[in-house]
Amino acid sequence: MFDVAVIGAGVVGALTARELSRYNGSVCMLEKADDVAMGTSKANSAIVHAGFDCLPGSLMAKMNVRGNRLMEKTAQELSVPFERNGSMVLAFDDEDQKTLEGLMERGEKNGVPGMQLLTGDEARALEPALSQEVVAAILAPTGGIVCPYELTIAAAGSEMSRSCVMTNEDGWLKRGYSTDYARCRFAVMNPELTYTLPAYQTASGCVDILMHTMERYFHTGEDTMLVDGMAEALLKTVMYNARILMKEPENYDARAQVMWAGSLSHNGLLSCGMAEDWASHQLEHELSGMFDVAHGAGLAAVWGSWARYVYQDKPVRFAQYAERVLGIPMDYDRPERTALAGIEATEQFFRELGMPVRIHELGIDLT
Repeated sequence: MFDVAVIGAGVVGALTARELSRYNGSVCMLEKADDVAMGTSKANSAIVHAGFDCLPGSLMAKMNVRGNRLMEKTAQELSVPFERNGSMVLAFDDEDQKTLEGLMERGEKNGVPGMQLLTGDEARALEPALSQEVVAAILAPTGGIVCPYELTIAAAGSEMSRSCVMTNEDGWLKRGYSTDYARCRFAVMNPELTYTLPAYQTASGCVDILMHTMERYFHTGEDTMLVDGMAEALLKTVMYNARILMKEPENYDARAQVMWAGSLSHNGLLSCGMAEDWASHQLEHELSGMFDVAHGAGLAAVWGSWARYVYQDKPVRFAQYAERVLGIPMDYDRPERTALAGIEATEQFFRELGMPVRIHELGIDLT
């Protein structure tokens, strides 16, 4: 029995379910089609409307303007590209100009910020491709565009693990929590459904899979040969296929390998016999909580500094990673040299994916 059932897994349904998941209650999302965003969302023009054409005083007008304002933050949280490129409504004769005046009045009553009524020449100065027959235009700078498929998929996604992360927006505190109640009882993974994800989000996901594995791999224990070998194979698999996906986002086999690796990296199998660390995740949670950065990108930015700080406690393990995963020759006399070479090679791999390797590369100044 669920507390809330959201009917329809389109943009509205998925984002509604996502918001409800922040509260203490069980939520299910029902969809009659084979995938999310297969109904009205599929036919969406991708425009995030400014809100000037809604009837003043209506709930639609209120939600349109507020939703437009929230879209930038929501897209950032979900690592979905969003561009606030503005929108225009054009007039070609006197009758059209009267319509524009009515839309301007509606926009002002609805609280749409920054609207302007332009002459034809002013409109063409902003968009030279406009027809010479345009005599006037409305400019709504808060209008934008977002891919409805990517937005819906990102809003509906979840991990194959017992872990979750909760954010308290009052103070932007972000904390992890683990419980077996969070585990999926059954899941079907279809690589084709991830084809449209942007490269940045794909790269962030691959980094997160690597970090889920390495937080377990770099431990201080002994006699973990079998689990070490499984973790090393998983790391090599993700790195190999992540490179492919940056060039071929619709490569089914590469998507499938990464999906399967994601399940294995975080379902507890690679924790057997390991004293897990999770320091990089804890550092990144503070970054993304305070500065709203994509999780995988934040992990890539902090991992190198963490690794250089701790590698001397277990230089042989870091050197083992460099040799077995990255193919760097072992310096048996000075294993710390091999360890450092492995750290540098990992950062270079992150750069190949377009990921940051320093906090300032996230646009954050901590000084």
